[in-house]
Amino acid sequence: ETETETETETETETERRRVRAKQSRMKFANYLSELVLAHNRTLKNAWEGGVGRRTPAELSRDVVTFSGGFSPKQWKLFSDSSMGGNSTVHWEYDEEKDCAVFHGNLDLTVPEKSKTNRMGFGATVSPNFLPLRRFEYLNAFELEVRGDGRNYIFNVTPNMLGDDLMLYQAVICPKAGQWSTIVIPFSGFLLSFRGRAYEGQRPLDSATAVQKVGFLMAERKDGPYRLEVKSIRAVRDVGRKKRYDPFDDPEELQ
Repeated sequence: ETETETETETETETERRRVRAKQSRMKFANYLSELVLAHNRTLKNAWEGGVGRRTPAELSRDVVTFSGGFSPKQWKLFSDSSMGGNSTVHWEYDEEKDCAVFHGNLDLTVPEKSKTNRMGFGATVSPNFLPLRRFEYLNAFELEVRGDGRNYIFNVTPNMLGDDLMLYQAVICPKAGQWSTIVIPFSGFLLSFRGRAYEGQRPLDSATAVQKVGFLMAERKDGPYRLEVKSIRAVRDVGRKKRYDPFDDPEELQ
């Protein structure tokens, strides 16, 4: 009888341990479940609602503001003139219009004995941002610009091992003669290297460290160009319902 009672007590204790272990696993599983739910709620508040618990100031951030006066001297200029071409590029502040002006003349003529078979570009690039810019909770760039009917490229230089030749690029087509606000989602950018689409595409997102920004004119058409710019901002765009198309009318997307 003593041996039987001992065996019964052992079996009972083993069962109790099994039950406690099961309860412990269930509590841990419930804890993980609650943790995941809480994390998802945080993401939903921060992203899906656009505003969530973010203040308006946190949902937009100035990258460069040109109105109110700015010095263009720190920006660099590039054109095909460095390769013997005849295109020109200028980056100035128009005090009367209170904006920056990217302008010049495009000449696609390839000089004789040139080492390249393609000419016709002008570009301006900002100085390096110190510290580097990251745009948490934001998902688009907003440009306030006035164009001339020509197509331009907005460049964003990421901090990728210090390689300035890696660029995120997006085409912009502002209307001629009138100010417009163009919103470019991060998903609307293409990663390029030396002017060509990069094979190992990486998305531009809010975690990307941005080193500098700029504009490029490389349309395959001779003649003058002029783009006026008041501001470049990073924003949280929640109203877009279709894929970015640079040829859309900005007013129709409001």
